[in-house]
Amino acid sequence: MTHLLCQAFWLDSRKSLTGLDINSYIKSDESLDYQRIYRDMEEITGFMAQKRREQHYHTVVELYKSRKNDEILHNAGENADTNANPF
Repeated sequence: MTHLLCQAFWLDSRKSLTGLDINSYIKSDESLDYQRIYRDMEEITGFMAQKRREQHYHTVVELYKSRKNDEILHNAGENADTNANPF
């Protein structure tokens, strides 16, 4: 039973991390939408919920800072050359 609980937690955590779109947390004035972050944090429940809420908050804030400092390409897909070889 414990193994299944841990496996379910891992799958849930992985899903939430891979589905994160930093652009969905940015308002039209380019500021971070903290209300959206808090709404999403409220939906995180269950095993180690508080820790996962904190992780979500810090992940979004750090991604926003990186995007703002041009450390990540937030629109790379839109500007990608469809004929380019990724390797």
